[in-house]
Amino acid sequence: MYKSSKGFTSEPDESSKQDNIEQLVTVYIEGQLLGFPIARVRDVFALQHLTSVPCATTAVAGLVNLRGRVVTMLSLRVMLGYAQGPIADGDMAIGIECKNDAIGLIVDQVGEVIDVDVKARENNPANLDARWAPFCIGIHKLEDSLLVELDLNRLLESSAKQVA
Repeated sequence: MYKSSKGFTSEPDESSKQDNIEQLVTVYIEGQLLGFPIARVRDVFALQHLTSVPCATTAVAGLVNLRGRVVTMLSLRVMLGYAQGPIADGDMAIGIECKNDAIGLIVDQVGEVIDVDVKARENNPANLDARWAPFCIGIHKLEDSLLVELDLNRLLESSAKQVA
């Protein structure tokens, strides 16, 4: 129940609550929980048979064949400024579409799909890692952790500029 300006209480409109809810796919990099909109995600898969790309930037981990489609695999660790450790078959990845191209983001661990209230999203904190700030939409406070919401468009644009 909520108190209105007229002094009575009423239930909030269910449709307005739903308008504020966004579903995020969560992943972990270096133990930090990150999320991006589920609408951008096409696949969650384990890597198999990663083929390296000679002379590619460090963010490009290689190529995989995913159900007959060649997918460029990018290391989310490297894109966020961390060193890439060894990549092996079985490592987890998130498949997304970007301008009709299939892109895979290699992550440390896949989390779950969670609902967040976009109105409760907070601005980037002052102590947010400067390497992440350009790609961070904001922070969501969860019961047991903080979720950093990423802007995939900005993240991928930045990686494309490094390749060019």
